Amino acid sequence: MNMKTYNQFLLETKEIIVYSGNNSKSKTLDPKWMFHDTSNNQEGVGIYFSNNIDTAKSYGNFILSTTINPSKLLDSRDITNETISTRSLSLFIKSINKDDPDFWYIFTDYGFEIQDESDVNDEIIESFVDMMAGDEIRNFQTEILQAMGKSNKNSIFVKHWIKYIKSYGTYHKQNNNETFFALMKLNTPIVVLE
Repeated sequence: MNMKTYNQFLLETKEIIVYSGNNSKSKTLDPKWMFHDTSNNQEGVGIYFSNNIDTAKSYGNFILSTTINPSKLLDSRDITNETISTRSLSLFIKSINKDDPDFWYIFTDYGFEIQDESDVNDEIIESFVDMMAGDEIRNFQTEILQAMGKSNKNSIFVKHWIKYIKSYGTYHKQNNNETFFALMKLNTPIVVLE
């Protein structure tokens, strides 16, 4: 199945059963575990699930399952500005900048000459989005969260991602037909299998 056909399949599929394994007996999508010092985030920000239960078992003895609607997910390897509108991205960045008093420093890292958060305006945000959004979605997410710093700010990222980007996470189909899902929000409860 080629990638375009697979993406179409995901858009048309209403439900997919996915699995996640851990050893901490966590049963929630806690934002603090979505991006931290030892997280890989290979396919974006979120708690990782797979359509293969054996993969979940390789990550831990506590196996979770849930049913997801893949139409609310974005391919982590898609180019950000080809998938998400500049307006949505700008609103996302603007809202993070408003909620995180230290976020404005990222603009100086990209060459904007500002002295404090009050200097950040819509023009700077749009220019910043233009600079950042030419990369894959997973890299865009990681760059923003790295700028935010501590994992206790993950909830700010997740709240605004869901509100402005209107996506519950990302996915990527591997060459072996397995798909990894980085989930931030679920519509159905998690079930503990083992």
